[in-house]
Amino acid sequence: MNTREKKRAAFNKALAIINSCKTNDHVMCAYNYIDNFRKVFGEEEIAKKLRHICSTKRTIVNRGL
Repeated sequence: MNTREKKRAAFNKALAIINSCKTNDHVMCAYNYIDNFRKVFGEEEIAKKLRHICSTKRTIVNRGL
């Protein structure tokens, strides 16, 4: 598996982690995964988009929707 495939797999896993969040603790773990993604792949723009998605999920979780 080359770097591009690893990055794509990690991105897809990040989306799956975000989508699976049911509590605020889960959301915080998702933010941790995103930070690790940024550190490993050096992709600040992609990490920013993931943080935005995670922020939306946090709002949904906190409002109980």
